Amino acid sequence: MHLKNDERREANPIWLVLGLVFGPGLFMFFLARLWFLALNFSALKSLPIFSALVMGVRFDLALLSLVNSPLLLIGIAFWWFKRSSRSLIYLFLLVNLPLLWADLGDALYFRFTGRRSTFATFQFFSDALDQAAQITGHFFYVGLGLAVFTYLVIKLSFALAKKIDSLKLGKGLWVASLGFLVFVFLARGGYQEKPLTPAHAYGAEGSNWAALALNTGFTALKSKHKEIEASSYMPDSEVKQILEAARTPVSLKSYPGQNVVVLLVESLSLEVMNQPTDVTPFLNGLKEKSLFFENAFANGRRSIDAVPSILGSLPALMNEPFINTDYRANHVRGLPNILAEQGYKSIFFHGGRNGTMFFDVMSAMFGVQSYFGKSEYGRGDDDEAWGVFDGPFLQRVVVELSRAAAPFFSVVFTLSSHNPYKLPESYVYSGPESTSPYLKSISYVDQALKDFFISAAKEPWFENTLFMITGDHTGESMDVRFQSELGSYRVPMILYSPSGNIKPRKSTKLVQHADISASVMDYLGLLNTSTPPTLIGQSMLSESSSGYVVLKSGEEFILGLGDKMYALLPKGDLQVKSLPPDFYSGLEPSNLDGANLIKALKQYFEKGMTENKLSPEAWH
Repeated sequence: MHLKNDERREANPIWLVLGLVFGPGLFMFFLARLWFLALNFSALKSLPIFSALVMGVRFDLALLSLVNSPLLLIGIAFWWFKRSSRSLIYLFLLVNLPLLWADLGDALYFRFTGRRSTFATFQFFSDALDQAAQITGHFFYVGLGLAVFTYLVIKLSFALAKKIDSLKLGKGLWVASLGFLVFVFLARGGYQEKPLTPAHAYGAEGSNWAALALNTGFTALKSKHKEIEASSYMPDSEVKQILEAARTPVSLKSYPGQNVVVLLVESLSLEVMNQPTDVTPFLNGLKEKSLFFENAFANGRRSIDAVPSILGSLPALMNEPFINTDYRANHVRGLPNILAEQGYKSIFFHGGRNGTMFFDVMSAMFGVQSYFGKSEYGRGDDDEAWGVFDGPFLQRVVVELSRAAAPFFSVVFTLSSHNPYKLPESYVYSGPESTSPYLKSISYVDQALKDFFISAAKEPWFENTLFMITGDHTGESMDVRFQSELGSYRVPMILYSPSGNIKPRKSTKLVQHADISASVMDYLGLLNTSTPPTLIGQSMLSESSSGYVVLKSGEEFILGLGDKMYALLPKGDLQVKSLPPDFYSGLEPSNLDGANLIKALKQYFEKGMTENKLSPEAWH
């Protein structure tokens, strides 16, 4: 039997690829997400499911565009050389069906891990094969679902090809060009500040919502880091006992209902406040009216590290920032979550473009209710590099805080002292002309902070507010002492209470960003009724302990305790060094066992991440 000409006609290869991606491709991910929802409904039913389904389309399109871009190029080549398009269907199924299978299997695996799988998870595929018979027996419906959904996708793909065959669709270079541009745009995830990553799914709705919105193929493709191999030096009960012993008792006085504002100054190191040119006259004067810690440390070297440390007592103890790792799916309870239970409104301010450093997403992860960035600020006052100049932005912060209902907790993150150090044309630096651009930018921020406090002092909420001022990390260094393992993390820590609740003094206690959550809770009288976000850190307000600092420098796990520095090396060796007394003033030997403490901290952090048990209540 001879076929008629119209029956022999095949689809335009370019239109066929586009049709397969936006037809069966999207359909299979929709089925997989419904499957995920059905298998995990008890954990997801209280969430805004519809918004997760809508958000999921964005991740599905991004993955489909990424993995099918080569197929589109092949389709363009087939069209150009007038080749048969039928084989494109088989290539499409070969590339995309494994993504469907990964999603369907991961819906079950989610029950055990509480997060979407990453590429590292598939390293254990051989173990799963060994258990295939047992898994199939217990979860036969997964295999059934896989077979049914695979059949539907295959059926739809061939049906779509026949439909496209019957249509007279345009041919030409414009179709190929437009299709390629659409794929590039979708693969990037849109026109936002940074290309789409799994981090964009994490925010106010929590990790379960993010898991529903994501798909496993996307998280696997975007996973960057090596899974942590959790250390096991001692029983978990002993870990908790050691870390609890390292906590200081609560302070004798508390001030419930007070506002708290954390001023996180970009690249503000302790070194820059010690400059002989007096680059920071305002901050140097403010520290004399405050509780000033001479031995304070950031827990990371990047701005993106500061937010988890401050809001969640999570130091940067991994090579990748927390938000860029697969462990962002872990359940975290931040300081704003705890304060919300006491009726606090929480606001995060940053004058940068919304999405910068994932500050908006991260702050929401830890419970911040409102984010105020460049989009909320509006037009004008833009440095054309990072965002709004600190001067006008900080004035706007005063206005917004005055509108907020008390009590409130706020993080205000500055940006003008970030490279390339662009400053307003109206600002005139009064110091030596030879001063570096970095120091000039710090001087500008110092003036902006002075103006902020002048304006804030006129507001009724000012007297009832605790201000905590620190740097997100250190900046450019000229003093070799600040370029050491611990010195490169050394930032100022200023606690200023206009009402005098905290008396001005200097403290030589070792403190860190991870102490801020416990310190705020102590100040507000909450440590007797609530636990801080993690077992790391302690209250800075208690004078009965010398404190400690924990961080990761390169591949070394570092602990500063008393007048010693402990370094746990990758192979497990422990080095102990004395801290120079002329650089770290007032340090005295600690009565804690540093060797056990650093091991307990490392085991707690690594097991907390890998086993999703960062909460203090999860340790017994």
